[in-house]
Amino acid sequence: MRAVYIPLIIGCMGVIWLGTHKFLVPPEDSATTVTDQSKRGSPRAVVASQKPGPTVVAGTLQKISQPDSAKQPPAALKQASQPDSAQKQPPACQAACSESNASPPATLNASTWLICQGFWHRRFPGGGPEEMWPHCLKDGLAERIAVRAKLCSLCKEGAAVAAAKTAPRAGILFSVGGHHLGLVSASVRVIRRDIKWEGPIEIYCENEHCKLNCDEHFPLAAKLNVDCVVLKEKFTVRYSSKLLAVLQTKLDHVLMLDADNFLVQSPAMIFNDVKFQKGVSIGWPDLWGSACQATKWPKSPDNPMGVMICGQSSWRDHVLFPVLDLEWKPEWRYTVELTSSIFAINKRTPFATEAWKLAAWMTERPFWTKVLYGDKDTIRLAFLLLEVPFDLIMEPPGQILRSSNPKKSGHRRHLINKFRGKVISLDQIKQTPPLDIVVVDPLKSVYPTKGDNSYCAPEYDASNVMQNHFAWDEKPLHDEIGTYLKQIESRFNADSTE
Repeated sequence: MRAVYIPLIIGCMGVIWLGTHKFLVPPEDSATTVTDQSKRGSPRAVVASQKPGPTVVAGTLQKISQPDSAKQPPAALKQASQPDSAQKQPPACQAACSESNASPPATLNASTWLICQGFWHRRFPGGGPEEMWPHCLKDGLAERIAVRAKLCSLCKEGAAVAAAKTAPRAGILFSVGGHHLGLVSASVRVIRRDIKWEGPIEIYCENEHCKLNCDEHFPLAAKLNVDCVVLKEKFTVRYSSKLLAVLQTKLDHVLMLDADNFLVQSPAMIFNDVKFQKGVSIGWPDLWGSACQATKWPKSPDNPMGVMICGQSSWRDHVLFPVLDLEWKPEWRYTVELTSSIFAINKRTPFATEAWKLAAWMTERPFWTKVLYGDKDTIRLAFLLLEVPFDLIMEPPGQILRSSNPKKSGHRRHLINKFRGKVISLDQIKQTPPLDIVVVDPLKSVYPTKGDNSYCAPEYDASNVMQNHFAWDEKPLHDEIGTYLKQIESRFNADSTE
């Protein structure tokens, strides 16, 4: 094992330490014990039985004397006096706004650079731990300061919000560029003509030209009752637009959909859900979780460790956790990644809007664009950090493969999202859907799982998978999915006035 000692000085903002988090990637047969202190931000001891290996790079942060000016927290971190009617702040707010904004020195062990990236994207300089880790660590230390300042500011905003007294308005929201309007047009027609839901639908466009095209796709003669709206806030990261749209809308209960995610059931199922009515927002899981850390891929120059490069934001040792001062837990919402193609937010819940603002802010920040994969990660992490209640549906997505022969599985085409046991939407439909399909049921398939309930679909491309990993659905569900696909296909071919 080769040690690299990295002393870091972060400009005039002083030195902020990550705490005593230790990044460890234990081998599959190791036993790991985590001991937590009672207070957030206190040191965490991680003891692991780990086999030594040549890929481990250790960096020890040395404590450096700080000038007096560096010991003072930024002005934004000072705790503001709260009115008597203020909302109770989450513990993360108290920590972020604390006068004491320093942590003990840390010893950090990086066994792989994958903890500094989302999926297969390398966005730090260098090709391995020795080159990438110092850049990731330096930027992470600086970002921790910025996160605490932003979080403190949002906490003050949330504490001052008075409870609404009017009945909540529920509706569906899309955010699109001009090239996605055809998809949204087909989706809206399924909602209005087939599902027959009559509630508000808002489509947020990036500019005036997009809005003009939107109005043409939804003529008054079609009686589709759609509002085309120009997004007021500017953004630089493409994942940010729908986050900003949710903040702009006057709707209180919002079902956010990607353009290629087609509802096949009424959204009233979600809006009338008992948990949602009580303030619990609802998210859906993606294909990957922390179990991917133990799932092997073939070794290659881009992946010399042969690890499945998916689901890193759910790995316990990912760099995001100490930067956010967020303690990883062996629970579903921590160990399974979220899909951002469908999310139901109850904006009436205390600090839900502030969590959404934090997610939008993080999505635009350079550091998070390097270590995460956009809004699919920032939404989940912001809700966890501010302890805003949300339910991550505990049904992995099914898959639709284009093939009439299960032994020739073909490439995965679409995903199946379920809600309380029923199919609620079909995702990733970017063109007229194929009808020669087979359906993969994840509950019957051999998905590697861990004690923390996480799972990992054993493929990204279905053609790379051994057939015995899949369990093909029984005919009744296949017929149900086929019916939905035919329904969607008819709306792709519909006249604009229909």
